Amino acid sequence: MERLLAKDVMTTWALSVAPSDTVERLIEIIQERRFSGFPVAGADGRVVGVVTRTDVLRALAEAIGHASLGDLFKAPPAGGRESFDTLLKGEAASAVAALLSTRVERIMSRSVEHCSPETPVVEVCRTMVGRRIHRLLVLSEDGRLVGLITSTDLLRRFQTELEK
Repeated sequence: MERLLAKDVMTTWALSVAPSDTVERLIEIIQERRFSGFPVAGADGRVVGVVTRTDVLRALAEAIGHASLGDLFKAPPAGGRESFDTLLKGEAASAVAALLSTRVERIMSRSVEHCSPETPVVEVCRTMVGRRIHRLLVLSEDGRLVGLITSTDLLRRFQTELEK
């Protein structure tokens, strides 16, 4: 296998969302595109964060009074039958409505794992495995999004190489 670089395996049509987009719009985009996360880019095109389905779920848990995402999905106490529907009634319903109108910048991660187009793929893999992440942004020197590498992109390329 030749020495592969990030630019050889990245997806160049990577879609980003704006920090000013609402959580409701983000959820619509997640459903339309069937992606689990997106880079967040400002008007100047520079990446300022990343937002994922997990960020939305974490914000939901906090909005309805759970200390953590794990608490949201724990079994109800013995003798209780609290369903997800029950959680979204009353005060929780207004908290969810408020969350939907919240701007993406409030729930995104500002820590952005990234590489350059010239980064060797072995380094990309090392970063993704070491950080336990499924996507790595490919940024230009000035911080603009030029591509995205997902674990699926890597598997697709490795399949191609193995079939040679």
